[in-house]
Amino acid sequence: MLVSSIFALSTAGFELRSLNDPVRYPLVVVILVGLAFGLWHFNRHRARSAILYFEELPPEVITTLGLTRDGVSIARF
Repeated sequence: MLVSSIFALSTAGFELRSLNDPVRYPLVVVILVGLAFGLWHFNRHRARSAILYFEELPPEVITTLGLTRDGVSIARF
């Protein structure tokens, strides 16, 4: 947070001077478009390798021990 604030304050003067300068203004536009494209590409690459986790839990699987007495199940509920 502090680094981004320092960066914003340090570049604000350059941006203000470039608004009236016909050479600097396209340079600022090219830099900002390049940064936007770079962030877009970075996010697109990270989104492909993302693993989604859902809040839904898989259904529980009930396993039985298979206890029987002479072929008849002895489990009572």
